[in-house]
Amino acid sequence: MDKIEILGFIACTFTTLATIPQIVKMIKTKGVKDLSIAMSLMFCAGFAIWIVYGILKGSWSLIIGNCISIICYSIILTLTFLWRGKNE
Repeated sequence: MDKIEILGFIACTFTTLATIPQIVKMIKTKGVKDLSIAMSLMFCAGFAIWIVYGILKGSWSLIIGNCISIICYSIILTLTFLWRGKNE
């Protein structure tokens, strides 16, 4: 693995871990009132495109990082749809 791919894995680690505090807060408070569904959907679309780009470039850091990110944002979207309007 070359230095550029290692750098990619480090970047993906930070950006993926950035979603974890939001998910934890949502689960603890069941508060989703201020979350934008449109933003989350756009992030998921962007992650999907990055995955395709990573496949075409053969970059495992892009593929793995964005697959994990799309899973995290899917959790955020699911919780938002489940709890929107119930706890506000």
